[in-house]
Amino acid sequence: GETAERERVGRAALESGAYLKGESEALTAAGLQTMLAQLAATNQVRLTSTRALSPRERDAIRLIGVSVQFKASLEQLRGLLFQIESQRPFLFVEALQARPVSPFSQSSTELNGMLDVRLDVVGALRGKNG
Repeated sequence: GETAERERVGRAALESGAYLKGESEALTAAGLQTMLAQLAATNQVRLTSTRALSPRERDAIRLIGVSVQFKASLEQLRGLLFQIESQRPFLFVEALQARPVSPFSQSSTELNGMLDVRLDVVGALRGKNG
């Protein structure tokens, strides 16, 4: 009856929001890069480099990923990670490397306590057969 129909509609809505959108994998990766740049900006973080990761399959789901690098404080990093993880479509942090900015590379004291961060973030593209 009605409950089953509501559940089906709800599940469809949930799933449609769960996946990345894009006409092609390249466009999807570009969209993901834009999304991450916007999330970074809301945390006053500027991405210094972004590159697409090779797409791969897992359980009939195509994973599209992006690797980003930036400098951030621990607070900024925490805020950004929280936003990535609570994002729709679903994004997953696959790898995270953070190390203190080298004191020798610091031209100014404002980089004190800052981290050099590399994040690998992936999202799911609905499989062809889905």
